[in-house]
Amino acid sequence: MKKCIILGILLSASINIFANDQTDKVKILMEAMGYLDTWTQQIEAGKNYNQKLGKDMMAKLMSSQNLSEEYMDSVQIAFDEFIENAVSFKSAEDMVEIWSEIYAPNFTGDELDLLIAFYTSPIGKKEVKVSQETSAKFTSKLQEEGRGAMEKATNKYISDLQSIIKSCACPK
Repeated sequence: MKKCIILGILLSASINIFANDQTDKVKILMEAMGYLDTWTQQIEAGKNYNQKLGKDMMAKLMSSQNLSEEYMDSVQIAFDEFIENAVSFKSAEDMVEIWSEIYAPNFTGDELDLLIAFYTSPIGKKEVKVSQETSAKFTSKLQEEGRGAMEKATNKYISDLQSIIKSCACPK
């Protein structure tokens, strides 16, 4: 019985060490593959894009309202708080942690070593650089192409809101 308990404890400890080793290797691989930099760029690009869209939408919506400067300031503060609370991106480091949990079980330690060797080699580094440059250009192109649809939808939304506000017989 004692042997079974000891064997169970040793097996559990070795699995934990294996998991930690795998996770560490995946983190090294993700950094070598440039995921950390790519995700950081994507998070920042997303934040900037959402802030710009939000500011544009607020400006269009509020331009048709006859609110005093005091109320405009209050609305802007509320909107800024909304954007801050609604956009809660994880850091790139957190994303690597999550990726590692999902990715690591699919590879042996030896396979991860081979991937790390490739992505730290000259051709691997070149692939990472080209992929990062392509990803940034790809993201910009998608945002640019989506901008027209978003502007059209925003204008319709603002028009709909203005119609609703005008038709409202709400007590003030």
